[in-house]
Amino acid sequence: MKETGIYRMLPQTKQLLEEDIRKRKSEVVDISKEGAGLWEGDQWHSTGYREQQRKRELAIRFLQMIDGKGGRIEVLHKPEQNVHIEVGHMAKIRLLDDPDIIEARISNSIVHVLTEEDVLYLSHLFDNLNEMIVSQESPIGGALLGRMRGETATYLQGNRLQVLESEDAIRVSNLFDR
Repeated sequence: MKETGIYRMLPQTKQLLEEDIRKRKSEVVDISKEGAGLWEGDQWHSTGYREQQRKRELAIRFLQMIDGKGGRIEVLHKPEQNVHIEVGHMAKIRLLDDPDIIEARISNSIVHVLTEEDVLYLSHLFDNLNEMIVSQESPIGGALLGRMRGETATYLQGNRLQVLESEDAIRVSNLFDR
């Protein structure tokens, strides 16, 4: 994950991240309480206490990173055009050289091009080759950015993908409305 900059994400991803922050804060408090209960007089020589202290420090560092990110979260806005693919679009594509797609006889796939954070929090929504969420930094996501209907692009060692030519081949991701 990035440690600086602006993090763009769907509104529901932002909500999930905020819930995660609350959960992590609660975990840090629980770890602190647990560590205090392991006190054996000489804290430095207490293995249980030292282990809890390490967990607490790691949790605090993680929490600081998330809290730092929280101040720079920007909600991703819907694309205003459907001519070329940009972050926030879903595209109907054909993966021309993927052996799994060929074997499964999948004629086309729907790909939501979003951000790393969206993929992290929302990838569980689709676990199949028919519909998937990819980040703009992924090989498929990077190959799709800027493409128009009917165009072909390459990704990962010469594999090709093609954006379908139908009117609905490029449109705003329906994940904005969930």
